[in-house]
Amino acid sequence: MTQTEFIKTFETFPAKARLAIARKIQARMIDELFEELNADLPDAPLTTDEIQQEIDAYRREQKA
Repeated sequence: MTQTEFIKTFETFPAKARLAIARKIQARMIDELFEELNADLPDAPLTTDEIQQEIDAYRREQKA
């Protein structure tokens, strides 16, 4: 199925179904994008203290 055929078929569904399909596609694309980006990042080990510092910083930011 070509992209054009897919879009034409997609447009035949009711709005509620299109929204559900779009959400499923979006969720899969987010997972794929994360895997792509994650593969490019270095694997830097963190100490327990560094993890706690990150948590504390995040909590402070959420309170602000």
